[in-house]
Amino acid sequence: NNTVMDEPYSANLLTPKSRLLEADPKLERTLLLESQQLRTINISCNAFQYIPKEIYSLTQLEYLNLSDNKLLSLPTQIGQLGSLQEIWLNDNHIDKIPASIGNLKQLKRLFIAGNELRKVPTEIGRLSRLEVLCLNDNKLQILPAVLGHLRHLKYLDLKGNPLCCLPKRLKKLYWEKQGALKISLDNKQLLRYDHRCTCVDSLKGRLSTWFGY
Repeated sequence: NNTVMDEPYSANLLTPKSRLLEADPKLERTLLLESQQLRTINISCNAFQYIPKEIYSLTQLEYLNLSDNKLLSLPTQIGQLGSLQEIWLNDNHIDKIPASIGNLKQLKRLFIAGNELRKVPTEIGRLSRLEVLCLNDNKLQILPAVLGHLRHLKYLDLKGNPLCCLPKRLKKLYWEKQGALKISLDNKQLLRYDHRCTCVDSLKGRLSTWFGY
């Protein structure tokens, strides 16, 4: 079903498990362009390969769900959605988060699990209100130290990534918050604050094993 609520400040465009917008792009543009006060959009479970450009003009948008599509990238224009508080991008094919993500000053919840990420931009450290960050089931081996600056973070999911270590600042934040921050990991040993593993040391160890020095 495709529903647009009558109230302009609580409008919803809900199309999960529907091909309506994909099948009729003219309807898509009409709905979006005539609903500048939309606060919520859910177009999950479709087959979008890109985010409809009309969405970037919705400056009042607070919730955006694009999970379970076929998105190949996250464009820099995502940074134009300055009112966004929650975004779902799970189960796509996204391989990069643009630096413009740092412009989303109101963002509290970011879900981008089940993608192809190999790197998290340092600009994510500018999301001072972020409470939930789900990066599980990607291809991350290292994380930026700026994650340790996210003082409001309550939940960080890192499972399903080939991580060799965690930034010291992040581990410090975890222990300082004394249970107020939950970090989900495959290897809990990485959370040890005295854990001396660094990615450089790990690489040196592998080279030593390979070449016998």
